[in-house]
Amino acid sequence: SSDVCSSDLCGAQFIVSPGLNPKVVSWCIDRNIPVIPGIATPTELEAALDLGLTTVKFFPAEAFGGLKTLK
Repeated sequence: SSDVCSSDLCGAQFIVSPGLNPKVVSWCIDRNIPVIPGIATPTELEAALDLGLTTVKFFPAEAFGGLKTLK
C-alpha cells in the first residue's frame, strides 16, 4: 500500500499490480485512480468484480497455461 501512495504522490495516472490486494484496490478507487490488478483464478476474478473492477490482467499468464486457459 505504501508503494501505491508513493506512486500517487509522484503523479501516477493508473496502478497496475501483480496481484489482487483489496486494500490497494479500495485505496485507488477512493482516489479515482484506475487500478488493474493481476488475477489468475475464477475466485480472484469474482473478488475483483465484487470490488467494482471491470478491468484485470491475467497474471502470471504463462504459469497458468497462457492463451489456452482463456479459451
